[in-house]
Amino acid sequence: MVEETHEGLRLREIPGEPGFYAREDGTIWSRWICRGHKKDWQLGRELYQVHTSSTKKSPYLRANLYSGQRVVHTVMLETFIGPRPEGHEARHFPRQNAYDNALDNLSWTMRLVNMRDKVANGTAPIGVDNPNAKFTLEEIAEIREAYIGGEHQYILAERYAVSQAAISFLLRGVTYGGLGALAEKDKRHSNPRRMDSRNVENVFALSAEGLSNTEIARIYERSKSSIGQILHGFRRIDL
Repeated sequence: MVEETHEGLRLREIPGEPGFYAREDGTIWSRWICRGHKKDWQLGRELYQVHTSSTKKSPYLRANLYSGQRVVHTVMLETFIGPRPEGHEARHFPRQNAYDNALDNLSWTMRLVNMRDKVANGTAPIGVDNPNAKFTLEEIAEIREAYIGGEHQYILAERYAVSQAAISFLLRGVTYGGLGALAEKDKRHSNPRRMDSRNVENVFALSAEGLSNTEIARIYERSKSSIGQILHGFRRIDL
């Protein structure tokens, strides 16, 4: 690949993009010029810097090249480092700035490494900032208040259309950055009642009468999945 120097910096033609060049400082250049008013584009000798911009959905800079619009950090890496290895993506490091596409700040890396970077610098979309978040701040407060008031986790799970585990993780502070974590005085430390053989028999009887697992779970203050496990023989007495 032919390399030249421009203003003291390395410059290479972008693979598959005739007339367009990547410079090691992260800028994109072109020798295409337009003559007249009919978009008569021709290749010249002079280099002109290509305008780059980001979008509301992504902070990464893009440039219009010969093949169309492309992400600048991908262009830089493919030009100077080589094709993207399978399962890899661009990493901005050590300067964790999406606008800094200088060659010494870019590398191919695994997605896990990028996620660790985002967590470390506080830019990872976690908790309520995640577009896939199950709860809003208001709902987290409602769930905590309802649980402290005596409601069971499986009831809250049904109300918010999530799993009981999601409610448990929230109240234990495992998810959402600990926003839903309970104070020590609000935690329930007592073990749940064990269902004896008589109650298990009653579960089968109620199911035979046509009650749903949800209805039986409410009677015995258990989760719907626990009732299902009893009926399918996975759990008989000790819950």
